Amino acid sequence: MSLLMLALPSFSQEVEEIHVNDAISFVHALRSNRTIVLDCDIDFGKELQNLAKYNPDEIQVYREYEDVDIAAISNLHNRPYLTEEFDGMQLNLHDIHNLTIRSNELLGTYLLRIEPRYAYVLRFVDCSNIKLENLVMGHTEGGYCEGGVVAFKNCRDVTINHCDLYGCGMEGINFSNSSKLRFTNSIIRDCTYQIMDLNTSQDIVFEKSLFFRNKEFTQLNIRGCNEVYFRECLFHSNQGPFLSEYKSNISFVKCDICHDVNQLGDLHMTPLIDCNVWNDFGVKKE
Repeated sequence: MSLLMLALPSFSQEVEEIHVNDAISFVHALRSNRTIVLDCDIDFGKELQNLAKYNPDEIQVYREYEDVDIAAISNLHNRPYLTEEFDGMQLNLHDIHNLTIRSNELLGTYLLRIEPRYAYVLRFVDCSNIKLENLVMGHTEGGYCEGGVVAFKNCRDVTINHCDLYGCGMEGINFSNSSKLRFTNSIIRDCTYQIMDLNTSQDIVFEKSLFFRNKEFTQLNIRGCNEVYFRECLFHSNQGPFLSEYKSNISFVKCDICHDVNQLGDLHMTPLIDCNVWNDFGVKKE
């Protein structure tokens, strides 16, 4: 589905606020026009497998790598579904709009954590007006993975604010065939393959955010994207080539980039406005 084909849902409906304190209540609450408030850490361990096994009428399950024709399956609209990955279940949200997921600011910042290393913590498909706020998101075990932390496909109007996305996930964020991402005051750290993968998308801003201790391949993979901006961001202690861009429009503004100067990749092809580029030893690159 192209970006031009995305329907424009109405956001005039009243937003319902729902407080959750376990994985099952969290999954049941995932619908459009809702604010989901975490009152404690949420761990997806065996809960998703048990939900699929003992409550098959509540959620649809697809096998690993199966081609899910979601457009032809009406019961997947405005609700989540599961896919079987190598070592567990992945939670996917389809056709959900006007959804906020946040921690209860009166109680603290809470975790959304998943046990399968080969699954994304959350994957959004054909969604819009999605907000993730004041969350820590990642995996229970370290190591090399297929899945990352959050993924968006055919989505628009996504806000990630005051969030900490950590590995072992292979990447912090995957943004594909989507538009309008605002990633602010947030962190991506300790991912095992790369910081992010942006593909065929536009209107993307990373602002006042921190990226560190990610490895070991190209950290910023950006292909076929327009209007990608990094503003007042800090990159340090990452391993592997820094940037790979293909047919993309990218700018760095007031950023500090501390990286192996022999592994900057395509950074020399990218506008750097009031930026500092340092090598791993704290020496500024001229």
